[in-house]
Amino acid sequence: MKNKLLRFAALVMSLVMAAALLTSCGKQDTEGGKTPSGNNSGSGSGTSSDAEYLSDEELEKLKGTSIRYPFWQTPDDSQQAVINAFEEKYGIKVNVEVVPQDQYITNISGKIAAGNAPDIYWSNDDFPACLTCLQPIEASKIDLNDSIWDKTVSELSTLGGKAYLVNAIGNSGRDICFYNKKLLNDNNIKTPEDYVEEGNWTWETMTKIMRQVTSLGSGYYGAYVDMETFWGSAGVSFYQYKDGKFSSGLNANLTKAMTQLSTWLSEGLMHGVGYDYRDEFNKGKVGLAITNDYGLQKKGYWSSMDPAHIGYTSIPDIDKNTKAVETGLYQGWGICKGASNPVAGGLFIRYYSNIANYDISNKYITEDAMNYALRLSSGTTENTGHCLMTGSSQVLGQDRFTYWKITEKNPKQIQQQLESMANQVNESVNRLNARLDSVAKGE
Repeated sequence: MKNKLLRFAALVMSLVMAAALLTSCGKQDTEGGKTPSGNNSGSGSGTSSDAEYLSDEELEKLKGTSIRYPFWQTPDDSQQAVINAFEEKYGIKVNVEVVPQDQYITNISGKIAAGNAPDIYWSNDDFPACLTCLQPIEASKIDLNDSIWDKTVSELSTLGGKAYLVNAIGNSGRDICFYNKKLLNDNNIKTPEDYVEEGNWTWETMTKIMRQVTSLGSGYYGAYVDMETFWGSAGVSFYQYKDGKFSSGLNANLTKAMTQLSTWLSEGLMHGVGYDYRDEFNKGKVGLAITNDYGLQKKGYWSSMDPAHIGYTSIPDIDKNTKAVETGLYQGWGICKGASNPVAGGLFIRYYSNIANYDISNKYITEDAMNYALRLSSGTTENTGHCLMTGSSQVLGQDRFTYWKITEKNPKQIQQQLESMANQVNESVNRLNARLDSVAKGE
């Protein structure tokens, strides 16, 4: 089974690389192709050695050294197997330091300030706040032109001509729409997949499903919606980021997305705002759930559900003329400021993020779910949008859920509410850009 999976992954990645090559040949002197959102997916073309960018002499010098990798969980069996294989192959010891997830930046910043910096940083949607802990990735000697890397990640994190994060292609979660197949089929409600096949999967048809499910009776709700996922799919955010700069995201498109969410809440089609409501999908009385693809995994959000009841497809388009933007968490690996062994850290990042080094045969709820996840994460991402609200709010010292709760207001008040925030958002944009400018200057 493992060989079958690896052949499948290699095939998918080979197709991706071939497409990228064709694109680059046909578009000279342009921005180039951009490729996607997690912690063990992604591979290169399968033709290069993990360490071909380092000389034999450099590799020999790394033997007998160690690296420190802070993470908020003890590695599972699959991850530990890869760590063990890395240690055996390169003679480099990996010390995993368990750090509470909600204290990740604070903990690592403190260690850096005390002259006790770890080597590796895992950025889980906390850009640009993570820049406090990072030095340019060039310190690791990683070759950014290596075909394994998702160019979108390094390009988005490039400031002052230097990239701060990398990630292997396919090594970040994507956001999708789940649906309860049993609930919809038992009640003769058309599924999202039905609408996809018709070419009519939009906010309007999603609303139709939500109303049909809610009408089934007390305790039934049309959908759970992760609002930042929804914003990303609509290509909006309160703080838009492009080419190393933030700008205000207060515009007609954000108003439209916020008004839609507010309308669903006011009609009772959603139970409430916040992650607490996501678990209700497990109970069988919620029709849809828009969130990230962690739900495709056996240990994911829907672990208590019968896998046969879990459907999944793309997030709906805004309307028939306006396609949804592919979206997901912005995730990547970095090298900590003050890292004592950055080159070994880079070698580990490349090895640890390569799907070919993992046995994922028992990771997903079904084989079809695994194949779906691989196809999602291995695709090109020229139209990917990242909301970046988590990392922006961390820089600003704000509770990002206050933005979510705006949708609890009357739909008719949303536009006025957003307009009233103009000064606040502009001030925040200036603060975010000041942080980026400081990083770009190497301060």
